[in-house]
Amino acid sequence: MKLISIAIAASVFTASAFAQPASPIRLNTLGYLPDAPKCASVAGKGGHFAVIRVSDHHAVFEGETSGAVHNNDTDEDIVCADFSALRDPGEYRLRIAGIVDSPPFRIAADLYREPLFLVTRAMYLWRCGGNRTLRGLQHMSVLQPELG
Repeated sequence: MKLISIAIAASVFTASAFAQPASPIRLNTLGYLPDAPKCASVAGKGGHFAVIRVSDHHAVFEGETSGAVHNNDTDEDIVCADFSALRDPGEYRLRIAGIVDSPPFRIAADLYREPLFLVTRAMYLWRCGGNRTLRGLQHMSVLQPELG
């Protein structure tokens, strides 16, 4: 029993020692379309923010967050960092002084191409097996035995 307690304590310590701090910046990590609105929610106090291009760490957009609004569901004050004016395709991070940078996100016109392909492919592959040349008629054999 003592060995199990030591193992559990060691695993908890190890997991917490290597855990990344969670960023209070919440945004669409898939990304944004160039002409779409772009707003990140930031828990806590805001202020000056910058959008940093990942490739060269250059600030390509700067602004001020909105005033705080209290979110009753999470019991947090939330501010909005609006960077809708940024339309250049690329990979970026949001940076606010004193806060861990956001995860990377993209701005791209083809942003939803790969997720759409992967989702529709998964739906196709998840369906019941059978002769795919029948184009879905394998389920009809239950209703009409002459098709089976």
